[in-house]
Amino acid sequence: MRAEARDLLLSDVERRVALREIGAFRTLSDEAIGAIARLSRRRALPPGSATVIAPGAERTLMKLLSGDLHVTRMGRASAVTHDPRVLGMYWLARDSMPLELKTDGGAVVLELPGSGMDEVLEEHFSVWLGVAQSIATWLLNLAPASSSRVIERRLGADASRLTERIAAVQEAMPFARGYVDALMQLDEEAATVRYQAGDVVWRPGDAADGVLVLLDGALRGVAPDEPSGIGSLELFANRPRVTALEAVAPTTVLRIGKEILFDLVEDHHELARDLLAMIAAAIVQTIE
Repeated sequence: MRAEARDLLLSDVERRVALREIGAFRTLSDEAIGAIARLSRRRALPPGSATVIAPGAERTLMKLLSGDLHVTRMGRASAVTHDPRVLGMYWLARDSMPLELKTDGGAVVLELPGSGMDEVLEEHFSVWLGVAQSIATWLLNLAPASSSRVIERRLGADASRLTERIAAVQEAMPFARGYVDALMQLDEEAATVRYQAGDVVWRPGDAADGVLVLLDGALRGVAPDEPSGIGSLELFANRPRVTALEAVAPTTVLRIGKEILFDLVEDHHELARDLLAMIAAAIVQTIE
């Protein structure tokens, strides 16, 4: 990563300007960006220096202001060293592998402590939305939905039974397995929908206004790493559908509307944080 030199006095206004250069923060309110700016700190790295972040140490988000910075993970140069989002991605993914940050000619960074960012994510849902949109977009670009990919689930039991539906939601949303009350809330508010073989659930260009949890049957046209039900990456990325989704057998699903899902993650911060971690971990796994 390399950045152009800039005035490093870093007034509050300059911090805000630097932070808005981060894709996930560009559309945040002044209140939200101010909360992030207040916990940021300037740090200078001398030429030829190396900083080791040991396993288990607190991860810190960094915005490169000037100079050069190279990231090594587990002794290997990061595959996306040129991408300034990578340090934040390791933090979001709760990555525990050793990291080493090196600079040849020196660097100046704006640091955002991980613990402080956790608090900002909890207090400002708009920050969570911005981060979710940014990383969901990144993962979709790495692994887009495929018109030929099929997901199948054979229940072999009554789809109306609560235990069977909760088990299906846990499979579709593995980050939420420990949040039984939240899963019960989702099941209560979701709609059960049935399709016949050949039915088209959505078409390219349709709005991504909900996600599906497969109870029984088979669907074709999905992304490989959906974190929160079928179609969730496009929903979080605020993108229209890019492939048709078609039932290839008699199929029963739970349909969870966008507002229902967003209300859930806004009300359950730990669950929301685990969801971000799952998307970020999928990105780290893909790029590394």
